Amino acid sequence: MKLIKLSLRTRIFLAMIMLVIMSSILIAAVAIYQYTEETQDYHKQRLDRKETAIIRSLDFVTRETTFPVITENVPSIFKTKIYEVADVHNIQINLYDLEGSLLISSKADLKQEVTEKCLDP
Repeated sequence: MKLIKLSLRTRIFLAMIMLVIMSSILIAAVAIYQYTEETQDYHKQRLDRKETAIIRSLDFVTRETTFPVITENVPSIFKTKIYEVADVHNIQINLYDLEGSLLISSKADLKQEVTEKCLDP
């Protein structure tokens, strides 16, 4: 019964405390959401930049080669350059033909059973 008969000062004080707590929770939720969205956007842009850099490196290798750039020559074109490009970008690079067969990989110890597997066309 004492809770019902609180003074006006106490009721205003409790209302202000509740408003402060609710606004703090709301601000924290919005900040977390915004941080998550910005992080995802940053990583997507970073991967896009990485992809562009790798494509430019592979294009450079194909422009500098004396072999005709056809599917059969890709393993010869990238025989040693694939390791250099992979090392510069610090990733593993696998090149496939249009049917999904692995042509060349930058991973030297690729097992035979893995190289026989193909991607779906």
